[in-house]
Order: sequence, then structure tokens, then C-alpha cells
Amino acid sequence: MADLAPAALRGTAFGWFNLTGGLLLLPASLLFGALYQGAGALAAFGFSAACALAAALLIPTWALRGTRSATPRRGAI
Repeated sequence: MADLAPAALRGTAFGWFNLTGGLLLLPASLLFGALYQGAGALAAFGFSAACALAAALLIPTWALRGTRSATPRRGAI
């Protein structure tokens, strides 16, 4: 998060990140519980794995699209 947001807006970026994550945890938990009870553990964990894979594939194409040409900060690995 810190590397994606401008220095002046880092606090705001972290706030929005945690707000959206917190708001989406309840529906995600409800959906997982419904899948677990209705279709079983394999369906619930399979759906979770598919969502994680989709998120991992979207990171390079969406979240990091403007950071590749930027020069690394001093001390960054």
C-alpha cells in the first residue's frame, strides 16, 4: 500500500484499504458459510481458492500498472 500511494495520501490510502476490507469480510464470511453448508467443504474452499487466484492474477495487471516505470526508492530491494 505504501508504495502505491503518494506520500501525502498514504494515511488516506491505508484508511480506504482497511475500510473496504472490513466491509467485505462480512459478506465473504456469509457466502463461505452458505457454500459450506449447502455444497460442502470442497466447494467452499474451492471457491475461495479461485477468488485468491483471480486476485493474484489481477495484481500485476491492475494494481501495479503504473509502478513499473517508476524508479525504486532509496533502500528498496
